[in-house]
Amino acid sequence: MDLFVEQLIREKRGGRYFFAVFGLSVAALVLLTLAVMMGGMLLAFAVVGIGYGWYWCTAMLLTEYEYCVTNGDIDIDRIRGKRRRLRLVSVRGDKIESLAPYTPDCDLSRFNRVVKCTTGEAADLWYFTYHSKKNGHTVVVFQPNARVLAALVEGLSPLLRREVQKTCEFPVEE
Repeated sequence: MDLFVEQLIREKRGGRYFFAVFGLSVAALVLLTLAVMMGGMLLAFAVVGIGYGWYWCTAMLLTEYEYCVTNGDIDIDRIRGKRRRLRLVSVRGDKIESLAPYTPDCDLSRFNRVVKCTTGEAADLWYFTYHSKKNGHTVVVFQPNARVLAALVEGLSPLLRREVQKTCEFPVEE
């Protein structure tokens, strides 16, 4: 039987988001004012175009991360504006070299590629490392819930699975 677990992490809307929306709104109002001053037959098209451009730009400010674990293999996608999906990581579970809780004092400078799939500074961050032919030694920082983490651990190599289960404390499923 196949095991499939997924989790969607939404970026929290903070001050930068609201400042960007405010700036886009001011720019849209300035363009609408210029379009009305120009007048003409294309005024309706300009209004619709500016409105759609404002909607598209504000939607693209929203970022989500999707973690999918299928039979121990993990895929991590970044979704922008609920319409543009980019695969950031796709790793077989037995290729993962280490899995541990992430702390801010972890040294990530020794890795060739660092992928942060989180929405800010959360307390329950984890990281895993693997070696890729294309990118070299890679570390991925993410914030899984208990179900995703348990499914990922099941797909690890037996030696690493025992080490992780012995040394790490897992979050309780909600």
